[in-house]
Amino acid sequence: MSVPEAESVLSLHRELDYHTIEGKRIFAPSISLAQWGDRSFADAHGLKFSYMAGSMAHGISSVALVKAMAKEGMLGSFGAAGLSLRVVETAIDELQRDLGDKTFAVNFIHTPGEPRIEDGLCDLLLRKGVRLVEASAFMRLSKPLVRYRVKGLHRDSLGHIVSPQRIIAKVSRLELARLFWAPAPLAILNELLNEGAITSLEHELAQQIPMAHDLTVEADSGGHT
Repeated sequence: MSVPEAESVLSLHRELDYHTIEGKRIFAPSISLAQWGDRSFADAHGLKFSYMAGSMAHGISSVALVKAMAKEGMLGSFGAAGLSLRVVETAIDELQRDLGDKTFAVNFIHTPGEPRIEDGLCDLLLRKGVRLVEASAFMRLSKPLVRYRVKGLHRDSLGHIVSPQRIIAKVSRLELARLFWAPAPLAILNELLNEGAITSLEHELAQQIPMAHDLTVEADSGGHT
């Protein structure tokens, strides 16, 4: 259903906004799509509506879904988990070509048993200029995710820290939320600096910003988290 169709349905429901309870007529107004969620989420990500379709692995959250969400001013996250880097790159190319400057996200899933997968995805996302990821299944912060977050940090002409890459973290436990609301672990930043993966300025600024911009709170998904 498109946004105009949804608004049309809501307008029909407004005729039913009056209810009779214990002999009294009560007005319970319906809401518009623009009233969903916190407006600051939409403003932060350049959206029309504060509404997000999260990522499901193996492309179940498909390119078509992400495009449909973006074209209506909502946020979709491509389900990159379990797909080859070649397939993910093809999806990113199509999304960037067809959506222009509209906002979309790509899933960045934690693969503790195969860290090279995260490294490769981080390289791809940075090379393609993907500015927003949905980080999921993390039990601890990984070096590739920190590198994605930190690369390109700088100050603008007023001295404010500019973060080119943003993270929406999907968490199921409070201790994970605390990790993402805090700056990147200093030990990981030191490793990245010593390896030449980040600059001294990025190392310094990373200690002043949280890892995530937003959190997705989920119930136990039955996975390793």
